Amino acid sequence: MDGATLWHRLCGLLLIAALNPAVTAAAEPPEDCARWLEAARPPPVDEAERARLETYLARRGTAFQGWLHSGKILLRRDVDGVDQLFVAAASGQPGRRIMQTDFPVLQAWSAPEARIDRLVYAYDTDGDERYRLVLLDPESGEERRLTGERERAGAPRFGLRGSALAHYLIAEGQDDWHLVVRDLRRDRTAVLADEPGAWLAFDWPPASDWLLALLVKSPGATFPYLIHSGDGLQLPLFPENEQSAYSEGIYSPRLGKVYLVSDRGREFFGLFAVDLFNHVMTLELPDLLHDIERLAADPKRRQLAIVSNVNGRSRLEIRRLPGLKPLAVPELPAGVIDDLQFDADSRRLGFTLATATRPPEAWSLTLKTGRLERWAADQPNERPGGVEPQDIDFPTFDSDTGEARRIQAWYYPPPAGRAPAAVIVVLHGGPEIQARPVYNPLIEYWQRELGLAVITPNVRGSRGYGRSFLALDNGRLREDAVRDVGALLDWIGGRAELDAGRVALYGASYGGYLTLASAIRYGPRIRAAVDLFGISDFVTFLEETGHYRRDLRRAEYGDERDPEMRRFLEQISPLRRIDEIVSPLFVAQGGNDIRVPQSQSNELVCRLAAAGKPVRYLLAADEGHGFRKRDNLLQLYVGIGAFLRHWLLAPAARPAAVD
Repeated sequence: MDGATLWHRLCGLLLIAALNPAVTAAAEPPEDCARWLEAARPPPVDEAERARLETYLARRGTAFQGWLHSGKILLRRDVDGVDQLFVAAASGQPGRRIMQTDFPVLQAWSAPEARIDRLVYAYDTDGDERYRLVLLDPESGEERRLTGERERAGAPRFGLRGSALAHYLIAEGQDDWHLVVRDLRRDRTAVLADEPGAWLAFDWPPASDWLLALLVKSPGATFPYLIHSGDGLQLPLFPENEQSAYSEGIYSPRLGKVYLVSDRGREFFGLFAVDLFNHVMTLELPDLLHDIERLAADPKRRQLAIVSNVNGRSRLEIRRLPGLKPLAVPELPAGVIDDLQFDADSRRLGFTLATATRPPEAWSLTLKTGRLERWAADQPNERPGGVEPQDIDFPTFDSDTGEARRIQAWYYPPPAGRAPAAVIVVLHGGPEIQARPVYNPLIEYWQRELGLAVITPNVRGSRGYGRSFLALDNGRLREDAVRDVGALLDWIGGRAELDAGRVALYGASYGGYLTLASAIRYGPRIRAAVDLFGISDFVTFLEETGHYRRDLRRAEYGDERDPEMRRFLEQISPLRRIDEIVSPLFVAQGGNDIRVPQSQSNELVCRLAAAGKPVRYLLAADEGHGFRKRDNLLQLYVGIGAFLRHWLLAPAARPAAVD
């Protein structure tokens, strides 16, 4: 953002404040913001530290991406910092690389029921989130671009035995996600649904003309439909005048049923069945008291794979259709399961399994024998793996059913001999996502190289603990999540192995807001804070975030167009409370971030630096909402490490109370 734009924005904010004295006016911008941003740049990277960090990033995972018609498995693997696609015929083989690009593959999808090996993959450029879809022949390597350079597409589902593809499409300058279907044989595209909102394809049985789709109006108001792929005829599958959330779905033409995952009348997402003959929706598996988060069916719709979220870890079940009789499933390592798909013969289930001690790995389960196979797993090296965290909880400030509400967290204790240890608290983004026990090279690096204890709490608003808990931070309840962070600081103070005088905060996106807000509220107790592309001003964030996602974010944070809500959002925004920030800050931002625009970090750093407050700023022009490129990650992690060594670990460091 240039100086003129910044100045005009500030003039508007000052005018609002003048008309309403209750609003805290933002400080005037420094005269030369570019100079202050340059002054905040981190020092050159320490090459020895970079080399140490590279050993942690070298442990690369392998994600399952699907089965091919030939029975081979499709894998996604990191190659020198760029995710590429491989095909393997047997477990334990490295597989054959089927592409070579300068950009990373974000996700790939296959059509095992097709008559040929067929797949499509998605990528973007420098994190710009303009997801392009490409059809790839895994044998010849021939590619066909399916979407335009300025379009955004995703969530593809193959249909008609791999000869058609349904996906959402957002044209340049549009807000709505249209549902389109592509005839891959004739290279024709038709719009199936364009009602305002976000359309997602859920499921498309191999030989059916009908596909299952979802219309998203807001996070809590989603509407499932069966849609005819030829003429776009829509059959609603939800009760009239009801607003519930639906997250997964499977359509079985053979049974005349649709299986939907929903929180309809429930705290947790359960499995519902819609009988298409009598239009009745019934709850299946009522005793399941955890969120179902993944659902997959075999091509013949005779088996259903269900993954539940049990306090952050995944539980896999296989159920036979109809009747949902459970099949025996061997015990898996504790972790998080994703990317489910049955093969064409309905004999094997493939999935990605991420654990706390190893990077993600591709697995398969042979249903008849119960045999588990790990495909092209991470290659072991001399350095030990990650650390299994402890599942803990701590009391917070309010009550739940008459007793203090408990907040769940993952606790990585300090290495032996390091107590009392400094602590870093990692605050996740979303806010609706969940901290889970999966391998993180940065956490391993902090523990082994810096001797830190690490805690990743799931403060209110996190997924996985029921719809009531999810709503506890909505709108005007926003700062209650900050108070949960304060309760964690109290818990740290009661642990002999932890040094409550040396605590740092780390957060990305919404977690960056929590980091800034907590540093304001609990400043003298926070030795250092790391804010990665965090929200510093809710009003300008809602006005400038990607246009296709504004209404969804307003449903969570509040509508800044409402005068009273606008005043509240201004009052809690860290950018308007610069004088209250006393903790040293490390800020990082991607220049192509369309979710949390660069201006959110630029203005924050500019004001902090001009006020003489300790701040470092790493801006990566070729990244979006998160750093993906290996060189950028190394620069970021080395910079954070040096920042923590100075402000959190050095003997002279101390809480940055006002000098």
